[in-house]
Amino acid sequence: MADQDRNNVVHEQLGDHQFKAPNKDKVLPSPYQYKYQKDELAAFCHFGPNTFNEIEWGESYGKKTPNEIFKLTKDFDAETLVKTLKDAGFTKLIVTAKHHDGFCIWASDATNYDVTAATNYKGGKGDILAEISEACTKHNLDMGLYLSPWDIHDDSYGYKDKNGKALVREVNKNGQKVNEPIEGYTWDRVKKEDVKDYNKYYNDQLIEILGNEKYGNHGHFTEVWMDGAKGSGANYQEYDFQKWFDTIQRYEGKAAGQKDDCLLFGAEAHTTVRWIGNEHGFASEETWSKSKTDMKKNTIDSNNKNGYTQGYVDGNQWTVPEADARITSGWFWGNSKKTPKSMEALSEMYFRSVGHNAPLLLNIPPNNEGKVDTAILNRVKEFGSNINKSFENNLAKDSKVYANEVRGNDIKYSPKNLLDGKDNTYWTVNDNQKTGSITLKLPKLTKFDVVSIEESIEFGQRIGNYKVEYRKNGEEWKTFEEGKTIGAKRLCRKQAVEANEVRITVSADDKADVKVPMLSEVGIYKVTTEMALKNGIPEGLKTVDDRKFEQTGWNQETGDEFLERTGMWTNELNKEASVKFKGTKVWLMGTVDPKHGTADIYIDGKKIKSINTNAANRKLKQVIFESDDLSNEEHTLKIVNTGTGDKNAIGIDGIAYLDNEGKGALQIEYPNYRVNEDCEMPIVIKRVGGT
Repeated sequence: MADQDRNNVVHEQLGDHQFKAPNKDKVLPSPYQYKYQKDELAAFCHFGPNTFNEIEWGESYGKKTPNEIFKLTKDFDAETLVKTLKDAGFTKLIVTAKHHDGFCIWASDATNYDVTAATNYKGGKGDILAEISEACTKHNLDMGLYLSPWDIHDDSYGYKDKNGKALVREVNKNGQKVNEPIEGYTWDRVKKEDVKDYNKYYNDQLIEILGNEKYGNHGHFTEVWMDGAKGSGANYQEYDFQKWFDTIQRYEGKAAGQKDDCLLFGAEAHTTVRWIGNEHGFASEETWSKSKTDMKKNTIDSNNKNGYTQGYVDGNQWTVPEADARITSGWFWGNSKKTPKSMEALSEMYFRSVGHNAPLLLNIPPNNEGKVDTAILNRVKEFGSNINKSFENNLAKDSKVYANEVRGNDIKYSPKNLLDGKDNTYWTVNDNQKTGSITLKLPKLTKFDVVSIEESIEFGQRIGNYKVEYRKNGEEWKTFEEGKTIGAKRLCRKQAVEANEVRITVSADDKADVKVPMLSEVGIYKVTTEMALKNGIPEGLKTVDDRKFEQTGWNQETGDEFLERTGMWTNELNKEASVKFKGTKVWLMGTVDPKHGTADIYIDGKKIKSINTNAANRKLKQVIFESDDLSNEEHTLKIVNTGTGDKNAIGIDGIAYLDNEGKGALQIEYPNYRVNEDCEMPIVIKRVGGT
């Protein structure tokens, strides 16, 4: 056993001591909250009049009939939508049954402004929500209901007398716009003389949907989404949230025999799923699953900072941080907003939502024929396939796992639990320790670019610091990533490194209820090319970082921007560094900077070129030299610093080189082209590095 392992504990040293588990936190996820954070992926479906009118949200269609604004004539294809989502790994579909325009995509008895009233869809007998529900039931996909509280169309919205006169006005007081009763009225009189009760209207529609077995997955919804958006000029309306919440739980919660209450989005102090703070699918680097609520004042504080609701370590209510985003540029389909985002963009969403302790809610919009565009469907399939391929093989599964400490030396808390694929097993330490670490010894040198860490959130979220390190063949430890929160999942994604040991250190936050860190799962992965963090180097090129250069006296530096997170520099005249490689072309990567200057490049002892790395702004990982085609054999590249004066430094990151037996590569002549619509543009492709 190596010296560094003598103080570490392995599974074989543990026994069955019946040692008591750590206490749970005061604030814990409910069963539905826990499932949602573990399920990770949910879909939104925005479909309605906006789909047919190139409109995005909250528009009034005036006196236009349903048939004029909802122009669906072909059968809505719920089957393809739902099956595609299910096969791609999505576990829930939230449907916009009524958006701000007030139009209902189900057969509503509360209004004629719906899919069955004077529309051509299925002869006025269609019901989009029922069709989606049938498909979700068939494929067992959880359902959520989006029912907009703001309703532009219905006459009951706002406070009006029998003649339609508004009983509430907007006034300016002390520089702020506020709503108050019109002259001669009190709030009691306003509500008494309000002819149509919008709160009842909304509640009746909740009952229509939630109380009908044909809606939902097997008649059940796990989440109700109450969007808080309201446009300028909207009538003033107070919402009777408490009445609505009671209705929701009466039909979908414990009162209805369910194992948990229905999740609520946009429900003020009753919120159990919160908005992440933006519509980009990004959660903060530091994301806690708890908010601070005040039931008496009916308020919620989710710590909104810099475009993110970060939550609180000491919050008093668990609120799932849901990250909503769009697969296109709009929520509703339109001819100008139907192009799906790239896999690179979706991957960024995934790692910054699911990888930051937040399920991703991705909008998939059907088109004006009631189908999802083929390009969008294919991107959903590609997204799901890449996630599955990236995480199907845990490269750490056969590792030996060491821990600095195991709670009570009890086998129940063995570090081996971290590789068993089970959420309900975990590793933890003794009560007097707020920090613990585990080391994975991989069977062989392994190339990876993602480390996954999962906290045992059934005990609460308490880890406030983590650090992931790696090393190769007993060399010095290097930092892969360090940060604060873990929660349901932390995905540490960096450019690929090679190692046979990975060490993870975690600490409980000082404000946490319980100071004992607990982990349920860890994983090491080499994700697909599509999901990998791009380093600017084309796929197929090999790289060598600065540490393999032969040199004396260069200064080492580190940072995420460098190849393998290391670089080196010198400001000494004539200082040189060289590296060997085999191949037919080489690119030297380095730094440009206001204080950097010139250097000479030699290949196989012959001076090839003088370069200048001076630039107005500092940039790392730049190509500072590109060779001509070379013979297919071993070569030596040497750089010599020739900079003087105040521009005397040179910085090296490493080399990228082409070694494919002389086959070469294809290179587009220019990095970008501007092509006008309906025009042709010749694009020159040339072969490089070929023998």
